[in-house]
Amino acid sequence: VGEDYGKDHQFPNQALTVEYCKKNNIKIIKTERTNGISSSSIKKNVSKFWKSRKKEKSKPIESSTMLGSYGGDKQKLEAETKEEVNFIKPYLNKYSDVLDLGSGYGRLSIPMAKYSNKVCAVDFSKSLTEDLQEKNIINISAKRCDVVDFNYEKKFDAIVMSGLFPCLDDEQ
Repeated sequence: VGEDYGKDHQFPNQALTVEYCKKNNIKIIKTERTNGISSSSIKKNVSKFWKSRKKEKSKPIESSTMLGSYGGDKQKLEAETKEEVNFIKPYLNKYSDVLDLGSGYGRLSIPMAKYSNKVCAVDFSKSLTEDLQEKNIINISAKRCDVVDFNYEKKFDAIVMSGLFPCLDDEQ
């Protein structure tokens, strides 16, 4: 955690976490602050990225995945996707129901659908979930929802959250 973790009164849960760790002999490692980088600026940049992406419909959605990782290099992105799907594939079969949280445009949902019964793809972006739904892949259900608020009575055989954690704050 950052060196100021647990000291800011705006985030009382952090202090509770620190106290819990102390009581349970859990070691907390604090990292020094990096000049010019803060979680607030990262969140602001992520928000700015998605807002600008929404305005640039001419760009393929694939270029925006993983927050522009690999500088939009489609070959590197496809290799990364293939590697992730190959990692997940042994856990799936034609009866598997999969939950893809933070699914985006379906980078993993689409290939996982080939090896699964159903894929429930959840993302907060209206345009990305609409684009995925328009692909009409019969065993993919795209739901627009903040993953933190997602509540579903159904059980899943596999849950995928690739690239999601950097988009969440401490409380989430």
